[in-house]
Amino acid sequence: MRNSLKALILLLFSLISNSSFAQSRVNPEKTLIIGEFKSWISGQNVLGWDFHNETWKSRPGYLRVGDGSGFIDIVEDYNGKVDESKSRTYQNFNEIGILNITFEDTTYIGLGVEKIEGSYTYPEISQDWNYSSHYYIFVFEKEELSKLKTINGQIQLTPILGTNSYPTIRSEKFQGCYENVKFKFSRKNIEKTKYDPDWKLFVKKTNSESKEVIRFILPQNFNRYRFESVDFDNHYFEIPIEKFNELLLLL
Repeated sequence: MRNSLKALILLLFSLISNSSFAQSRVNPEKTLIIGEFKSWISGQNVLGWDFHNETWKSRPGYLRVGDGSGFIDIVEDYNGKVDESKSRTYQNFNEIGILNITFEDTTYIGLGVEKIEGSYTYPEISQDWNYSSHYYIFVFEKEELSKLKTINGQIQLTPILGTNSYPTIRSEKFQGCYENVKFKFSRKNIEKTKYDPDWKLFVKKTNSESKEVIRFILPQNFNRYRFESVDFDNHYFEIPIEKFNELLLLL
């Protein structure tokens, strides 16, 4: 009798133990979908305007701002390649477009920006400058970007997050941003923050030479360890209102 009771207790203990270990401790995978890139505008068709040395000068797809401004002047003086000049400033783009971003069943709008960036092979002696395409995604709530539809004067837009692609998978273009976007979304859920305070997008509706135009600068990073704020009055990209309306149709 005593042996039978002991056997029954051991059996029950085994069933309870197996049941406990059978429960999954793996958190469900968070879903992220980065949709197809829909191109809006190319840098070669957009003039960036800079006021420098009491003179206005235009450049295709980039502005003379940042630490590399002096290098831009040198490259231009020697009739260097446009891409080399563009890579010296963070306010440059080859192409801008829109992507649908879905995270955990909520849909956002991603502003995709292809830029030219560079670095020295030997930074200690500033030798061998290399440059290539990099890809950025700035994720906005739909309500935030809808402010563009009623723009009057200058507005400031703040994204949910901003990030770039991994350099090692640059060939995937905007899909190369996948892991960074997913990480930042997950981090935001933990920190319970709505926006990414580092990034700001400025857009202005105004008149130039009796025509209605839109002026903008690419999202600026206001982290004091990265970039200084751009003087929007003296440095900006400018497009006709008709081209801006094409963007509204993509939103």
